[in-house]
Amino acid sequence: MGPTGPMAQARIQEHDGCLTVDIWLDRGFLPHHLKADLARGVLAHPTARPGRTVLAAFPCGESELLDGLRSGLSGVRTRVAGSTCLLEGRIR
Repeated sequence: MGPTGPMAQARIQEHDGCLTVDIWLDRGFLPHHLKADLARGVLAHPTARPGRTVLAAFPCGESELLDGLRSGLSGVRTRVAGSTCLLEGRIR
């Protein structure tokens, strides 16, 4: 929690057997290790079971998030939609 509220947030929902993950980051500076922790938290969520498809959206240019999510997924595909990175993969 920053001085004015949350610095980052991951909203995780289940839809038709898939996990959808929307990640929001404060526009200010967020330490690299917190971004990696956020990705690990997504993969540690109780609904994140092996074999499930993950569909994630997060700001482009956030390599720590991308690397952190990739580390726990297989068959990862990414694409850019404006200023958003879209990721799809299966939990290992």
